[in-house]
Amino acid sequence: MVRNYFKTSIRYILKHKGYTIINLLGLALGLACSFLMVLYVLNEMGYDRYHQNANQIYRITEEYTKGDRQFKTAYISAFSPLQDEIIEIERSVRIFTYSWREKALVSSGDKFFYEENFFLADPSIFDVFSWNFRWDNTYMMPPRGTPAGGGYSTAEDLLKYSQALRNHKLLSKPYTDYLFNRFEGKPGDPYVPKGMYRAVGGAPGINAYLAIDFGTGFTFIILSNYDHPTAVNLAQEIIKMYGLN
Repeated sequence: MVRNYFKTSIRYILKHKGYTIINLLGLALGLACSFLMVLYVLNEMGYDRYHQNANQIYRITEEYTKGDRQFKTAYISAFSPLQDEIIEIERSVRIFTYSWREKALVSSGDKFFYEENFFLADPSIFDVFSWNFRWDNTYMMPPRGTPAGGGYSTAEDLLKYSQALRNHKLLSKPYTDYLFNRFEGKPGDPYVPKGMYRAVGGAPGINAYLAIDFGTGFTFIILSNYDHPTAVNLAQEIIKMYGLN
């Protein structure tokens, strides 16, 4: 009986080769898609299950509107209010993409290199997630500033920087004038610093704002231990009080 079935099937396949090929290709494609879907679902459901407390880890996101556009992003504001209000929260950690558009300049000792997909996180990240790293003494070294940040400055330091910049102690007068007026005036006009120079930076838990007004000689410095744009908003309100742009 079984032998007859095989003979009949082989004869049908040899007689209808085109139809058989179409069926086989469709079956193979369907099985391949099914296997890929199963693998994708298994990966999404279990790629982070190796953490010891995976069933207790949750991600908090927030939605906000800017103009006519709506955005969804991970919640990176301070977590202490949540931990005070919800006693079930034992640990919290913020993870922030530091260089999502470009490479980040990173230093280790005397070595400097660029890294893609560079992230900043709270120290509690190792209390929440179960990652095993091979540690060295890199993080025992004192902090060292780079062009990408990572340094320590006070308001007094930034004021000295502003004064040195305006008094041409860092750059000669032609270069200083050109630097702060490179987008103003017409070709051939003398470069005279106009308007206001601004430098803004920040990361989760820190925000800094420096503005130098060349018309009045004022320097505005705001340093904050809160997320961006805390210092920016405060500085803009103060600058408006002085009638400046």
